[in-house]
Formats: sequence, C-alpha cells, structure tokens
Amino acid sequence: MIGNKETARPVMILAPMEEEGALLASVLTGRRAWDLSGWRALEGKLAGRPAVLLYTGVGQVCAAMALTLAIPRFHPAAVIVQGTAGAHRKDMKPGDLVIATAVFNAAMGTSEARAEGQGVNPAGFTLRPEASPELGLWRERTIFHADESLLAAARRAAAGLEGRVWEGPAASADCWNREADRILAVHRQTGSLAEEMEGAAAAQACLAFGTPWLEIRVISNNELTGEPFDRARAVDCQRFVLALIDEFWKDQDGKNNTNCNIN
Repeated sequence: MIGNKETARPVMILAPMEEEGALLASVLTGRRAWDLSGWRALEGKLAGRPAVLLYTGVGQVCAAMALTLAIPRFHPAAVIVQGTAGAHRKDMKPGDLVIATAVFNAAMGTSEARAEGQGVNPAGFTLRPEASPELGLWRERTIFHADESLLAAARRAAAGLEGRVWEGPAASADCWNREADRILAVHRQTGSLAEEMEGAAAAQACLAFGTPWLEIRVISNNELTGEPFDRARAVDCQRFVLALIDEFWKDQDGKNNTNCNIN
C-alpha cells in the first residue's frame, strides 16, 4: 500500500533543466533541499501531498545516476519524467503535450555496413535490445512501457485540456537531432512522437527499483517545420503534471478507502 495522507510515499518529478522545474518549485511547500552527491532534490508537498522535485541535469547518464541515488532515499510511489522535447511529426506544434506510452533509446542499435565514401543512411539504423536489471533479474528490452495506472491518470487529466494531446512512444538519445531525414527515419521505424534526452535511462532506473513511472513532454520545437526551441513551453508541461498528480492521488485515495473497508 502506498499509504494514507499522513504516511504516503512521495511522487517524484524529474526536471532536467532549471526552467523545467521552476513552476513546480514555486508551488512546492515546506521545502527541504537535499544534496545527493551533487544532484539536487527539493522535498515538500504539492497541494498538501508529499512530493520530491529532482533536478537531474540533461542526458541519459545524469538521469540514471540521479534516480539511482534518489529512489532508495525517498522511496517514491511514482516517478514522473517530464520536460521539453522536439517533435517527430510535421503536424505537431510547440505547446502540444505528449503522453509517452513507452520510451526507447534511439541511440541503441546497429547501423548497416557501408564502406568509406558511401555516406550515411539513417534508414539503415536498426534498434536493438539493451540489458538491464529489473528487481534483480536481468532482462533485454528494446522499448520500455509506461505504468498503466499512471497512463490512466494522465488521460483523465488531459480530458479537460483545450490544447492538443498526443499518445505514443518517445525517443531518447544523448543528441539534439536536427537532421530531418534521421528524425523521419526513427519516426517511420517506431512511430515516435518526440525526442528527448532522459526518458529511456529514467525508465530503466525505475524498473530496476520496481517503481512505477510515466513520461510527459511538451513540444518545444519542431526541426521538421523550422519551429525554434522555446524554453517557455516548459511551464505548460509542469501545469499538466500538477493535474496528473492530482488524478494519481485520487486513485490512491480510492484504493486506500477500499482497503480500509475490507472486513
């Protein structure tokens, strides 16, 4: 059981960049700052419920390291990976929200053999599985699927939004990809909606500890249409995350009330 209002474990929200956590930090009450071997965490409450805002820094290694340090310290009930992302479709606009049903490492794969002078073929890159521990057992996965309960909460939170919300996989890689052909090649192979730099590693870390997770991203730029990067879009994602967390706690309160009524 995750616990009642007094004993509940926190929801942990990731912020790779300062602006991706600024709104959340401003409404986090009773804040206590933690230094986790250089990574910073703010512990407090959002709307009266326990929460931890974890500043991971940008990139897969930073996200994995931050969570490896933070999960055993705070024992979160759920992890929300969130922030900005680049679009993988021409019809996506800055401000669109992405509920990532799954994430994958877009840099984990094999390129086709091409001799010197034959150039580069993005379509010749094939994803391959990567091995990682999940509750002590090593498994190989090409794609990491989000927690179904958190997905359901996100869908309810999205029901009242005026803006566009997309559902589908997100691509992760330690690269800001600005090559249209490469973006389109990944999208055609996987159906990816967006590209970011932390999600796959964060998912692996959460699975290693058995922690439910979900990724939410806001489209901040679209290289396919020339839409430039807009940092201010990070606020839109954080507003949605607050609504998602509210739906998450409604679920938990319902489960706890059901448990309490068992004779």
